[in-house]
Amino acid sequence: MSLPSINASAPDKHLARSGTQRSHQAGHQRSNRLAIEQSSTSGEPLVTVMLLSYRHGRWAREALDSVLSQTYPLIQLITMDDGSSDGSADVVQQWLASHWPDAEFITHQTPSGNVPANLNEMIALARGDYLVCMAMDDLMAPERVQRQSQVLRSRPDAGMVHADVRIIDEFSNPSGELWSALSWQKPELPKHGHLFGYLMLGNFISAPSVMMRATTLQQVGRFDPKFPIHDDYPTWLFMARIAPIEYMQEIVGAWRRVSTSISNSKGAALDESRYAVKRHAAIMPPALGWDRRLVGDGWYRTLFGRYCNSRPTLPSDWWLLLRINRRPAYFVGACCAIARVPKFFGRRLANLATRLEHLLRRRT
Repeated sequence: MSLPSINASAPDKHLARSGTQRSHQAGHQRSNRLAIEQSSTSGEPLVTVMLLSYRHGRWAREALDSVLSQTYPLIQLITMDDGSSDGSADVVQQWLASHWPDAEFITHQTPSGNVPANLNEMIALARGDYLVCMAMDDLMAPERVQRQSQVLRSRPDAGMVHADVRIIDEFSNPSGELWSALSWQKPELPKHGHLFGYLMLGNFISAPSVMMRATTLQQVGRFDPKFPIHDDYPTWLFMARIAPIEYMQEIVGAWRRVSTSISNSKGAALDESRYAVKRHAAIMPPALGWDRRLVGDGWYRTLFGRYCNSRPTLPSDWWLLLRINRRPAYFVGACCAIARVPKFFGRRLANLATRLEHLLRRRT
């Protein structure tokens, strides 16, 4: 789909402003009740925006202002504070009283620390046809909701749409980086269509850029509380199994890089991602044969690279790889890693197995 792009400079221009400047510019009120009524009478889709805060008091106004300044009028706002100790709840309440008096606001007395459970609590109140979930330290460009709702309306089979975001620091200064250019991204992979097999290689979808179709999320059972850190990745996998995913090659907001963020818990996040992929590998549809080979090669390069760099691998990871695709090279690599064969011999044996595979393919 070809859509006119959001001005690439817009996020820098609008998202880096202070909360005071934006509040002055967007000094009007919105109403959940009116948005729901107008959506019902006009037939236009209602979009529910959910903002979750945990110790985001210093950035809350800026995030809320970015929702207030949306060009799309039919928005239901739901906010939550998960037991913050920095006065975040007071900041949010004061802002809502001035700008969005009837917006839902949920507060917890003590932190739960479980992001998917908190999101599900907000989703239970959502009335929208489309859903946006963001942390209250991230920002959205003014046309983001309107542009993404247009995509989902034009593609009724799509379960969600994602895009790109700029990276900003704790003071809202752009770092000059885009999410799509981060080191773990895989630019060679497609970003729209049936992405289940590609997502098995790793998460390349930016959560702050996603707009979901509510019915599709309902089909997969919402967010899984078993994944308190990487709540988005398992959900994307489930949604990609049942519906295509759309992509906008546009910058729709900003993701704030904060050193104290829970998403920086890399060890726990890696364990959650590994568990999520294992759950899906056993039920990967046989029809995705080409994707199965691609996923297998990706996992093999990752695991064999860890082995060659003297980093530990789990036997269960190799077993998962062999369930995805039973190539002889995978089997040799698994035996070498598990038996702790010296790297020099392991590389030679793996190369030999790969060459034999190529010879066999040529003969057949």
